[in-house]
Amino acid sequence: MKIYATHEVPIEAFQLTYDLFEKCGIINIIHPRKSKEESVRIKFQNYDIALFNFVEGIVSDEAVLNNDHFEQLGVLIAKIHQSIKVIGPFIKKETFELRDEDYLRVMKSLSLDDNPDQMVIDMKNILRSQQPHIEKEYIELKDLQHQIKQQNIEFVNCHGDPTPSNIMMTKDEQVFLIDWDDPICAPKEKDLVFLHHRSPAVMEGYKEVNQSSELNQQILDFYLHLWNVHEIGGYGTQIIDSKDQDPKQRQYHQDGLKFALKE
Repeated sequence: MKIYATHEVPIEAFQLTYDLFEKCGIINIIHPRKSKEESVRIKFQNYDIALFNFVEGIVSDEAVLNNDHFEQLGVLIAKIHQSIKVIGPFIKKETFELRDEDYLRVMKSLSLDDNPDQMVIDMKNILRSQQPHIEKEYIELKDLQHQIKQQNIEFVNCHGDPTPSNIMMTKDEQVFLIDWDDPICAPKEKDLVFLHHRSPAVMEGYKEVNQSSELNQQILDFYLHLWNVHEIGGYGTQIIDSKDQDPKQRQYHQDGLKFALKE
């Protein structure tokens, strides 16, 4: 069972995973059970509550995945992408908007020395040391955005965030996708940007289900650059706004920023 703040996750996201399981026969996902009222979630006071199938396992960043696991993952993602032929497109569609407000705020702060907080000073020094590279990447991102918007791109139903913490391996070594909080109808590269290079087995499994497996390098580059921009904006904003936060949490944000700049 999971409890959400009201409207934190749209009801269509719950319905999507229910349909993937019930109508498309995709088993290796977390999906909601329907209530007596045939709803995929119920309301209680100011919260939404959903009951999901129970899956016991560990997330992939705590496990060692072999080629068989990566092939399973490729098959699973391809089945999800193919689901558009059965249940139609998910309501939320990719627009390729940058949502770069936090990034721009953080980068603007580099020209100011108005915050005596040492962690903010450290953050600015880290970013200033790579500022030309960061700004060049942002320009490349905007150029890619313009080019991609001119293309006729096939969209599919995507998980939207198949990061290691959202990939689970069970005791019998079955691979599951969990945490469907932000699905989207988007190019297949949305789900494959960080997976296709982790192991050739991912794309081998993908091709078993979906012959349309050639990846668009411009779209891959767009999502990679966009991820970097969002990481800089997200962690940087947290550092600027977190003066009263727990020191360990602030250090987590700074470590996350450093990791993003290495990628």
